Amino acid sequence: MIAPLLVPLLVPCALPPLARRATARLTPVAALWWLTATTVVLAVCSLVALGALTLYGLLALPAFAALGDLIHPLGATPALLPLASAATGALAVCAWTLPRSAARQIGDYHAAKEAADSRPTAGDLCVIDSPEPDAYALPGSPGRIVVTTAMLRS
Repeated sequence: MIAPLLVPLLVPCALPPLARRATARLTPVAALWWLTATTVVLAVCSLVALGALTLYGLLALPAFAALGDLIHPLGATPALLPLASAATGALAVCAWTLPRSAARQIGDYHAAKEAADSRPTAGDLCVIDSPEPDAYALPGSPGRIVVTTAMLRS
């Protein structure tokens, strides 16, 4: 019964070859939507699997042993307790890094948008002075394509 919990954790390893094939055969917009939806589904499945493994670990503790009837569907294999401990650690790492990463990315987006909005544009194109070659697109209304002067020189 442990295999259904491990499959969602292993499926993302098979995704890169499928993603390369999909992006080669689909239009860019369809490939973007497909990859985004697939990533969200895999993240939710992994979170559920980690949560179920963590639940097993919690039910092995005396404070939660009263809820022991919930553990029977998982099966009491000796390998499940170390997996539950690892899942708890992985869940803790995810809980720690997700908000930090989201806050950093939102901050980077706002800084890039502010830098692009303060510069003159030619339609959707904005050129920013920077010694590093870089180019990126900013979503939103109005969307911007940002290119640095180092990228133009190179």
